[in-house]
Amino acid sequence: MVRIPILCSSLLFLNTACQAAEYYKTDYYKQSNAISSSQNLAFSSAQPFIGPEEESVSHQRTERQVIEIGETERRLKETFVASFQSDGYYTSQSYGKLKLPLKQDLWNFTLCFRLMTFHDRPKTYVISYATRNKGDEKDNEMVVSMNPNKQNIKFSKMDGRLKLRTYYKSAYRRWRHICIVYNYGKEIEIYIDGEIAGNAILNPLQETRPIRGEGVLILGQEQDDVGSANLFDASQSFSGSLTQVNIWSTLLDNTTIKMHSNCLLSGPKNQLGDVVPWLEEEWEFFNATIERLPRLDLCKETVGLQDIVFFQQRSYNFYYETCQAIGGELPVFYSQGEFQESYLYAKKIYGMQSKTGMSVKELGCFFRGDEARFWVGRQRNKETNQWMDPYKQAVLPWEGAWYGGEPSEPSHDCANVWTTYSTQGEIKNWYSANCADRSSCAMCETKPGQKIHLKGLCVDEIDSKIFDTDYYIFGMINFRIHLLGVQSSHIFLDDEGQWRLENYMDKSKYAFISKKESNDRYPVGRKTWTVKKGICDLEDKPIEFTLSACNSSMFTCDYGECIELSKKCDLSPDCKDRSDEEYCNNIELPQGYRETLAPRKVGKVNPMLINVTISSFTEVSTVNLRFAANFLLTLRWRDDRISFINLNNVTNLNKVEQVDRDMMWIPNVVFRNAITPSSTTLNEDTKVLINREHEPRQGSFRRAVETDVYDGDWVSIVLQHDYHSKFECEFNLHNYPFDSQKCEMVFELTGITSKYMSFNQDGPGVNYLGKDYLTEFKVQEIKPSVVEIDDELKASTYSIFKVSVLFERRSEFHLLNIYLQTIVLNITAFLTLFFDVTNFSDRIMVALTVMLVVATIMTSIQSSLPPTAYYKLIDIWLLFTLNIIVVLMIGHTILAWRMKKEEEEMTLLLPGFNPAQNGNPKAVRPVSAISRGSRFRPDRDDRDFPTTRKWNKIFKISVFSFVSVFLVIYWSVSMTAWLTVETSRLFSCILPQPRSM
Repeated sequence: MVRIPILCSSLLFLNTACQAAEYYKTDYYKQSNAISSSQNLAFSSAQPFIGPEEESVSHQRTERQVIEIGETERRLKETFVASFQSDGYYTSQSYGKLKLPLKQDLWNFTLCFRLMTFHDRPKTYVISYATRNKGDEKDNEMVVSMNPNKQNIKFSKMDGRLKLRTYYKSAYRRWRHICIVYNYGKEIEIYIDGEIAGNAILNPLQETRPIRGEGVLILGQEQDDVGSANLFDASQSFSGSLTQVNIWSTLLDNTTIKMHSNCLLSGPKNQLGDVVPWLEEEWEFFNATIERLPRLDLCKETVGLQDIVFFQQRSYNFYYETCQAIGGELPVFYSQGEFQESYLYAKKIYGMQSKTGMSVKELGCFFRGDEARFWVGRQRNKETNQWMDPYKQAVLPWEGAWYGGEPSEPSHDCANVWTTYSTQGEIKNWYSANCADRSSCAMCETKPGQKIHLKGLCVDEIDSKIFDTDYYIFGMINFRIHLLGVQSSHIFLDDEGQWRLENYMDKSKYAFISKKESNDRYPVGRKTWTVKKGICDLEDKPIEFTLSACNSSMFTCDYGECIELSKKCDLSPDCKDRSDEEYCNNIELPQGYRETLAPRKVGKVNPMLINVTISSFTEVSTVNLRFAANFLLTLRWRDDRISFINLNNVTNLNKVEQVDRDMMWIPNVVFRNAITPSSTTLNEDTKVLINREHEPRQGSFRRAVETDVYDGDWVSIVLQHDYHSKFECEFNLHNYPFDSQKCEMVFELTGITSKYMSFNQDGPGVNYLGKDYLTEFKVQEIKPSVVEIDDELKASTYSIFKVSVLFERRSEFHLLNIYLQTIVLNITAFLTLFFDVTNFSDRIMVALTVMLVVATIMTSIQSSLPPTAYYKLIDIWLLFTLNIIVVLMIGHTILAWRMKKEEEEMTLLLPGFNPAQNGNPKAVRPVSAISRGSRFRPDRDDRDFPTTRKWNKIFKISVFSFVSVFLVIYWSVSMTAWLTVETSRLFSCILPQPRSM
């Protein structure tokens, strides 16, 4: 009684409950109940409680009244529960029926009931009320149904003309309280577990009549004919328990409904409906189980089997993995009290088992007939010699319930419960054991309502709910765990000793694991089953299923362990059996996929992204008019026909294997201007990768091997291959050696016209990783471009992508080895004009020698250049330097001729002529070395030829002026050519950025 004032201080509706609870302790409560029972329990519910009245004749009772009072109290403290289709199999013959027709029409009313669902049906009819009035049959006069697939509950009246749907999700094997409050012409309300879940305002014009009386009320089936069980549909039946089905002719308020939901009301007036009361004598049931339960038990939290017992002697390692696979853990125990509670529970479960039919291995679970024997979850750390919690990897604070001198063997790393030994009330019965010994059974602790998922069914079976994907462990069959599906199927060990997946509606539809594979094993993990019938259109054919507690974001190892799906196919095994690195194919091709047919999008151009990464230019040959490059060609496209799986965040880990690559469409790109005909090739050096660009969609239970799934529009396929190719280049040598050459790498996408697929630049389109300065050229600029195609030509033209490379010739070599040398040689030749005009032979010899050297240089240059029909700058220079020497030689010859003429005009050799006497300071001059051998007289020098000297001076000035003018013009033209290229390159910086996918 201490709890009453505590409850009274919480909520308003609980205050009313407290008043009722205090009232139920009084003697007057018993008298009023006695009176109510004598009046056939037919009371109005306008007031939820009976207030105290004056005590007058209340203490005068007959012996019969006392008996009636006791029976009424017993019946109100208890309630009967009707269970339909407890075994899960579909049937139309399991239902309940109100014995008498409804006695009155329903205008305003409240319908309440409590239900527990065992198995869903495609559509579940909980309550069906049908009438037949003057030939007007109404088989759906009032219906309460549930649709588990759409997760709703529906109340409908008059064949659905007035109805209300609201959200409702089945809670398997847990009591739910439902109330429908119908206010005629105004409103419908649905309460779930005491809270309003949905309501609908009614149009008064829609209301034409009440729910007619004199009809048939059925529980658990839908009436297609009034009261006829022959027309019940098993697929619309109810599998579960029903209790407290009451109908009041008044509108219960929300406080009263809340108290009904929480089992806070007592007394017949409060518990039983005045139109339809939940009394066992009022109903008849067919193929249903009836049991009585304490009324308050209906409001207790009902959970599934938390401690699962495995009756089979196997190793610790086996049960550790098996327990993990069903989402549980072997009990580790952190205290003596926790262990003793679990041990006594296990002993109780063991004691409930019939040993008839048990094998020797199963009987081995019982020590001394009824003692429980099972593994303890803890393990010994071999390095620290400490006992650890293997799930938390933590040292255990409690030493354990070891027997005697245990643990005794240093090599034993596990512990099991063996026998009972009590010391001062504490059970001490742990023994150390080898983890691989098949010496004990097991208990597995799971969370309430733990789901076990079946994966590998086909779409048809999943969509039509022929077989379930979610299962719960509930009870045992043949001493093995029994997995109940939520709607259509279950998994159990059959009498032949093989695990069976069986349909509830049609037992001929099932799959099984062979007896050999079922022996000493559980169906958890990834197993091969044999389909007998009804699954994926197979008959007597194998199929792979995965059964585990792993959710959609987890991967199931072959033996049943769950790991994060992101750890699958990451090149690092995380499963003990390494199975997470075995199922790593990347693509799934649809039926009818053709690798010769390119992907197309209706009304759109599918982009083919291209990127060329040039690592080096190995050759730029002016003579051969070509260049060679090492480059990585990357193509990226999407194929929405393909589904992609097992993708890693790191693209390089998503490599498509050769066998899959051969079945895919791969683009064929031709290197159009390659010296040798070339195109994209597929060999062992070719990489086909999958680039993940989007989060995956949730995996389906139709896959036995869990994986993330990506649609073709969410990822791109990447092809990469390294090439070394030589390309043609049209060299323009007009400005050689101050030229820049624009060469191109031309790629053409063949096999599909640009109407359906066209090149787009992937990022910048081209990347250059090599050196800017080559042997003869500088890589000035690399520019990608997509060739624009007119719309009318796209249907017949392939898309073309170009990489333009601007090579600027490095002039240092030519400046030093050609220009500087020729300038020095020409200066040498020009200096001959400063020799004595009388020294003709030396002048000619030097000029001729210089001319020969220049001619040699010219020949060398011409051999390194292709023949052209036009003159190059270098040609003009060499021709000038050669011919200017010729001009000098001609000038020397003219000067020699002029000196001869001048000598003939002289009278130096006249008789009597004495140079000393004629005022010459040198009467006698020695003969110079230069003049030796000269045809002139040895006593003559250039001063003796003033006219020739004058001509020589004019010739020097003329040559110097001519050469100067030529140099100005030549170098102006050369620099103009160089500046034109640089200006063009700078303007290219303002071009639009490359497009991307």
